Amino acid sequence: MGNTNFKTILGKGPYDLDIITDGSISLAALTEKNSDFIEAVVQLDSNYKKEAGWYPPDHGFDPETMADDANRLYHGSSSYWFKEMKEVSNDEAFGRAVLGAVIAIDASNTTHLSAGQNGRKEMRERICGACHFDLDTLKALLNRPFDPKDPSHLINLLNEPITAVKKKSDGSATYRFNISFVSKFCSYASSSFGTGFEYPKYDNVVSDWLVRYVLAYLGEERPKKFFKMPNGNLKKDKKEIESQIYWQYWNFIKKILKEVNIGPKGKPFERFDHIVWYANK
Repeated sequence: MGNTNFKTILGKGPYDLDIITDGSISLAALTEKNSDFIEAVVQLDSNYKKEAGWYPPDHGFDPETMADDANRLYHGSSSYWFKEMKEVSNDEAFGRAVLGAVIAIDASNTTHLSAGQNGRKEMRERICGACHFDLDTLKALLNRPFDPKDPSHLINLLNEPITAVKKKSDGSATYRFNISFVSKFCSYASSSFGTGFEYPKYDNVVSDWLVRYVLAYLGEERPKKFFKMPNGNLKKDKKEIESQIYWQYWNFIKKILKEVNIGPKGKPFERFDHIVWYANK
């Protein structure tokens, strides 16, 4: 398989990226060399390093009272809050840890949950409602294969519309959909809990460039906005559109990964994401 019009050109030096090109389009190639180099760069990124590590919140930070305003206090890393979820012994503490993780992921990834009415707490309620405050149930939900038509899949449960803070000019409600946050929560949670099931993180940069990688590595042409979510706060049935697009996004990345070698078998979606994001942001 693959596209014979594209050729891989190896970088001459250890810090020169390999590229794949057809003469008009040039992309950072999905090679083990590029992946290893970019993974090393990622480890030097202070924001990524802090979020990936175990960092507790500043003294005085309370997710329950500071869900939307940390008052300049550090909210703690998602890794810290996921560890808390493993160790707590009652529903109240579990819910607090879930909210902490929601805040950490939303803040570090700028996924704008707070643009929805009580967006962060609403997302916490959905997560806890789905797993009944039970970690093993949450792991089981994360391990279910994704089907865009399955209303009980965690992705679809969490991506129900949230009423937006901003209303239409006539005063009527608009709705926000949060597939970027939802996919990142599932990705971080699966990694932290070692479920063995990896979720690709839906990202604007990756979704912009994915059509070009599909062309280069699969030889398939797709419209420029094939992997882009619909703009605006649309009506409630936008969720079904987003689920279908995310399923396409997931499956095309998976198809590409079958054609390439980007290094160790662990976390291939993350390695793909890092190459595309850091090379094109």
